[in-house]
Amino acid sequence: MSKSDRIKSLKFYAYLCQKVGSEEIVKSRRLIYTIGDIAMDNNYPRISSGSKGEGLNFKGSDTDVMFIEPDFRVYESMSDVTDRWGVALLMDTDETPPCFTYLNMLPKYGVSFVFTEQMREQRNGKMLLSSELFKIHHLRHLVLTKPMLNNIHGPCISDDLEQNDIAYCIKCDKWISQAQPWISRPRTEWPPPDLISQIISLGVLFVPIGCKGSINENFEWRISFSVAEKMLIFSFCHTQLLCYALLKILLKEIIEKLPGLKGLLCSYFLKTLMFWISEELDLSVWRPDNIIPCFIACLQKLLYCVEYSTLLHYFIPNNNLFYSRFDISNKRKLVGLLRNLYQQGIQCFSSSVTLHDYPISSCNMRRQLSPKTILAQETIHLFSSGRAIGNINRLMKNILHHSKSCLSRSIFNLFFADAHHFVSEIPNMHCRSTNKQKYFKYKHYLSQLLIGVNSDAISGWLVLATFFYSHKHYLEALIITEHVLSKFTDKTFLVPVETSFEIVVFHELHDNVMELMKHEKTITIVKALTNLDINLDSKSLAILPELQQDAQDPFMVYTCKPMAHFIRFLSYYYLENVDSYENAFMRLLREFIDNMNYKQTVSERKAKMLKLFHTMYFLGISAQMMGKLDLAKKFFRNVAICDIFNLTSAASRLSKLI
Repeated sequence: MSKSDRIKSLKFYAYLCQKVGSEEIVKSRRLIYTIGDIAMDNNYPRISSGSKGEGLNFKGSDTDVMFIEPDFRVYESMSDVTDRWGVALLMDTDETPPCFTYLNMLPKYGVSFVFTEQMREQRNGKMLLSSELFKIHHLRHLVLTKPMLNNIHGPCISDDLEQNDIAYCIKCDKWISQAQPWISRPRTEWPPPDLISQIISLGVLFVPIGCKGSINENFEWRISFSVAEKMLIFSFCHTQLLCYALLKILLKEIIEKLPGLKGLLCSYFLKTLMFWISEELDLSVWRPDNIIPCFIACLQKLLYCVEYSTLLHYFIPNNNLFYSRFDISNKRKLVGLLRNLYQQGIQCFSSSVTLHDYPISSCNMRRQLSPKTILAQETIHLFSSGRAIGNINRLMKNILHHSKSCLSRSIFNLFFADAHHFVSEIPNMHCRSTNKQKYFKYKHYLSQLLIGVNSDAISGWLVLATFFYSHKHYLEALIITEHVLSKFTDKTFLVPVETSFEIVVFHELHDNVMELMKHEKTITIVKALTNLDINLDSKSLAILPELQQDAQDPFMVYTCKPMAHFIRFLSYYYLENVDSYENAFMRLLREFIDNMNYKQTVSERKAKMLKLFHTMYFLGISAQMMGKLDLAKKFFRNVAICDIFNLTSAASRLSKLI
């Protein structure tokens, strides 16, 4: 390769590092998501996958989350069955395609739970765990806490736009025999023997999806190597990873934009392709000054696989992923497009959203966000997608024994502080009623909440305010809510959150917020700019008495600003300061009116009212306390209409006023 070609590759490599992520940023992203998996592991062990879990972030990057069922265990043979606890399942692959299996339930082993009866069916004399009923069971439970996740999409439960995927899976602790040849088959240098040993020690997973078109599709389970695949991706050098990212951008932003081609290929095929290429090539080939030829080789391999309708599963090659994948028409169209892209080389990205400004941008890059700022955004995205409920001891153990870098300790501390929002009654304390024990209980919980104020800019303080109010310390509650409301400004900017389940808002605390980002630590930026919602259950000592009947499991989620105004109203009300509580009510009402755009269509206004659900509920309770019963009825009626999951007692309150 000529010197000019190497220089061109180096420039393209530098450009991709700015667009997709440098090696440092990728490692930090992976660390952030790995910590998130540990921190948010409540009842179900969690595994982040998808582009962001792999360390990539560009338009369309997703975060798929897998939860491992702790009460189920799969075995390949009866001799492996040792556990007497949980639901024991035996693989049965005699009549299934490669990479798929039935899961026979073994009633004589382990424990049968009541809920498993809803997921099993008799089939040919065997009691099988139905993959379809398994998904339906989890959908029914998940929709209570995450109403937007209401669709079954393949093995996952998804939202309407299929941007957020959650898959519940079952684990086998041993490496299965179907994938045994993968361990010792001939290869060049990759993957190395130590990585292979590590991978096979982790076993495999089973996800609830059958082979499409199979007559027993609803009973089949796909054998998943997601953990192994994630470890293989993590072992890529940065040039390999960028080539993988280029293939994903090519698919999402070019191939799928053409009519008739959407859905023909998927990211999993590209990942499999990269694994095969990596086995075939020497590691010395994957260099920054050779990235363009490397990508062209990947594109050529993809063209070859489509032309011959052959892409073998990486771990179980008996399964051809492209078997019957294409018909004559769409195959001809796809092959023609791939040939054209191959002839264009890297100029094929001129029509992509992410990379359209190459080479102009590579010569004169605009001012980029600093790595510190990028990591702050990544952390906030992750932090908003789940909370570390009940994981204080696990988090403390990881902080003390497993955190080796400043970033990891900072992120663990962030989750550690957030976990203190969810501390409920002290065990057995309800049996003790002496003043001394009540005081101890109060001080214990207060100390927990004081740690919790370090989780973000607002919610920790507001939970503390609810605690003071619930213990009739109204003046303290007013001081804290005043501090909370001072954090809100008219200038806010949304962070695009494509993969998290809640909205994340960066609050512009000062005009020089970008300067703050330059000079402060990453974790300081995260704390200062994040506003999380509040989760409180009925056992929490910080629950408002007025909301006690509404805060049953699953946790209720409250937006901070309306809650702050509501606490101020309640505090002034019990201090009998009429002018102040009327003013607080008007500020809460103004919050509602300012967020309602009465020029919108009826459907748009209904959608907006759903978002203002709790604001209306707070207004209804406040109006009722003030004796404005007609106004209270109006708000309770609107809330009752929106409250399709009966999360509040709005309908009950309304019936008592009529």
